[in-house]
Amino acid sequence: MTARGATEFDRATAVARLGDGAWAADIDAAWFAGRGPNGGYLAATVLRAMVAELDDAAREPRSLTCHYLRPPAAGPVRIHITVERSGRATSTLTARLAQDGRECVLGVAAFGIGVPAPADYAGAPPAMPGPDEVPAADHSASGLSIVSRFELRPALGGALFAGADEALTGGWLRFSDARGTDAIALAMFADAWFPAPWVRLRGRSPRRRST
Repeated sequence: MTARGATEFDRATAVARLGDGAWAADIDAAWFAGRGPNGGYLAATVLRAMVAELDDAAREPRSLTCHYLRPPAAGPVRIHITVERSGRATSTLTARLAQDGRECVLGVAAFGIGVPAPADYAGAPPAMPGPDEVPAADHSASGLSIVSRFELRPALGGALFAGADEALTGGWLRFSDARGTDAIALAMFADAWFPAPWVRLRGRSPRRRST
């Protein structure tokens, strides 16, 4: 389900109702990272199906946990959503994304209404330059199609493969087409930045294979 004029991300994570808690989606190869789809992309697709199945604007996604069983290939997948419980303030949903009869992703999410918090848990952001004060990173040499879907502006820690002393990274992130941020975008962003240990490396390490 996507609105007219939807962005590339919205089209790539679109779902279509099949009935009885089932939803259809198409895995887009443009959002791959290596041998399979990026985990944040799969999480965003699963969450979109959950939001559509619950269909309650008052209950926003509060948490999402995904277990990745196997990478799906590009092409059609089926997502089955179950509303495990829906109380006065919170609904718990599970999702199973499968392809060719094999489960690929298992997700659990909590949706809840807005309630006053007993304390403010938001900490102060780290001191760093603003997004207009740092250049966008150029990761086109990575060979991964997904990198062109984002604009990353590193402002904390070392550069990618810089051999830094500390596994620290951070900065500013948005879609290349400047799509707005919502819960589904946040699911994508959770796996869109490169891992912090990569700044300690001096190059891409070859995968080790068991024998």
